[in-house]
Amino acid sequence: MGGFPQPLLAGSERGLRKWLDLYIERLVREDVRDFSAVELLDKLELLARLLPTRVLAPLSVKSLSEDLEVSPVAVKAWLKLFDTLYFGFFLKPFHRAIHRAVKKEQKWYFYQWAFCDDPAARFENYVAVQLATYCTWVSDLGHGRHELCYLRDQDRREVDFVIVKDMKPVALFEAKLAAQPWPASLHYYAERLGVPSFLVCKEGAVKRIAPHRWTLPSSELFSGLMSGR
Repeated sequence: MGGFPQPLLAGSERGLRKWLDLYIERLVREDVRDFSAVELLDKLELLARLLPTRVLAPLSVKSLSEDLEVSPVAVKAWLKLFDTLYFGFFLKPFHRAIHRAVKKEQKWYFYQWAFCDDPAARFENYVAVQLATYCTWVSDLGHGRHELCYLRDQDRREVDFVIVKDMKPVALFEAKLAAQPWPASLHYYAERLGVPSFLVCKEGAVKRIAPHRWTLPSSELFSGLMSGR
């Protein structure tokens, strides 16, 4: 149901769908209108409804501009406006000390992960929100600047999330609905960066794969993070 109280209290998929639809309508027709003089509101609303299908991959502004039949400049401005209005947030790639790393392709996630119909995308989005919240929390406590990024190189090796403290990677996370063998990309970056690494699943048992490498359910990971374990 996501992280907002109204869909949870409605208690049904039908109530959730109604709330999500109304959220987008109000965002575009009220918040955007009040915040900025944006024309082509129908195109802006279409962008909001297209974004859930783009969650799992780096965001292609060119592809979105072609689908909407507007300029890439307009798409970038609208995405920035969505970010400002807390509709969602960007995740940039981490590239320091990563050979052939991509540097410009950002990913997009929603604060309300229930916008994603695909179960895998919804779970990854959920994990992204929790990790981003953790980074903000520990940064505000004065433990150094923590940022959430992702890893991807030109050979298409990718890890969903990396927590970066003061410009240095400190932990890797791959989000999967069900427990499975460790992904090759996670193995590769765990070896290269030498930081604690986690395959995060929706449920299941905690399993130690190797020193500083685990498979574990999301509930165990997040309770550990928030308690300082």
